Amino acid sequence: MALEDRLHQETGWVYMTGMQVLVRLPIQQRNRDISAGPNTDGYISGYRGSPVEAFDLNLWQAETTLKVLSGRSFQ
Repeated sequence: MALEDRLHQETGWVYMTGMQVLVRLPIQQRNRDISAGPNTDGYISGYRGSPVEAFDLNLWQAETTLKVLSGRSFQ
């Protein structure tokens, strides 16, 4: 199963790594906000070489989904 599939699956079990879960959480929150009505956005900050260094790599892999949901780019 590709990462994009894991990010979008809404029913059933989704198996993923802890880092993939961290990427999915803001996406799920944005989807919930869209459903509830508030026009919110997210901001993810960090630095290269941090203890969760693979987080930015996983965010890059989910770039298409992040752009669609927020209309903004991930840099």
